[in-house]
Amino acid sequence: MKKTVLFLTALLLVSVAVSAQTDSQEKYAYTMKTIAGPEKDMIKVFSISYAYAPKDIETAILQKLKTEGLSYKKAKNGFYAFKGVRYNALWNRTCDFYISITGTKSTGTIYFAISQGYDNFMDDSNADENKKISDWLVSLDDCVKNYLHNQKITEAEEEVNEASKEIDKIKSQQTKAEKKVKDAEDEIQAFEAQRTVVDNENLDNVDTKALEKDKKLSDKLNSKLNKLKYDLDELKAKLEKAIQNHKEKRKKLDDLKSNRPQ
Repeated sequence: MKKTVLFLTALLLVSVAVSAQTDSQEKYAYTMKTIAGPEKDMIKVFSISYAYAPKDIETAILQKLKTEGLSYKKAKNGFYAFKGVRYNALWNRTCDFYISITGTKSTGTIYFAISQGYDNFMDDSNADENKKISDWLVSLDDCVKNYLHNQKITEAEEEVNEASKEIDKIKSQQTKAEKKVKDAEDEIQAFEAQRTVVDNENLDNVDTKALEKDKKLSDKLNSKLNKLKYDLDELKAKLEKAIQNHKEKRKKLDDLKSNRPQ
C-alpha cells in the first residue's frame, strides 16, 4: 500500500511538472530547431514563421536593425551576423546574434541564434531571456507590415508623380495643338482676303482655272483645320482622363498614409 501511495505521488508530481512546462512553453511564440548554424556546426535556434515573402522579411529586419544603430556581416549558411553588440531588446549585455530567413514565395521562417561570445550559443533554458526573444520575434510582424506598407506608399507616390508628368505632357501638347489651330485659322483668313470673288459684275471675266485652284486650296486648308481641331479635341479628352487618373492616384496615396498599420 505504501509503495502504491509513493508511486501515485511521484506520478502526480511528474504530471504537474509536465503541465507547468507546457504552460510555460505556450507563452512563447517561437519553436526551437536544430540546424546548421553560421559556422556550419549544428546548433539550436529560435524560429518563427510569417506569411510574408522571405525577401520582404529579410529587408524589413535589416532596415530595422540598421535604424537602431546595428551593422552586420554576412556569415555562412545565409546568416547575418551582428557581433559584439549591445541590443537591449534582446539582452542587456554585449552579445553576438545571428539571423537567417528562409522559406517559400509567400511564407518566410526566421532562424535566430544568440551567443555570449566564442559561439557559446544560448538555448531555451533561460525563462527571462526566452520571454525577451519571444517578444522581439513577435514584434517583427509589425516591422514587416510597416515595411510593406511603406513600400506601397512609395509605389503610390511614384504613380502620383507619373500621373502629374502625364498631365504636364498633355498640357504641353495641347498648347502646341491650340497654336496650330490658330495658325490654320489665320491662314484661312488670309486666303479668304485674297481669293477670287465671283459676283454679277465680273461673271464674264472670271478665270475658271483660278476658281478651281482657289477651291482646291480652300478645301485643303479647311480639311487641315478640321483635322487639327479633331486632334485638339482628342487631347482635351485625354487631359480630362489624365486629371481623373491623377485624382484617383492621389486618393489612393492619401488613404495609404492615413491607414497605416496599428
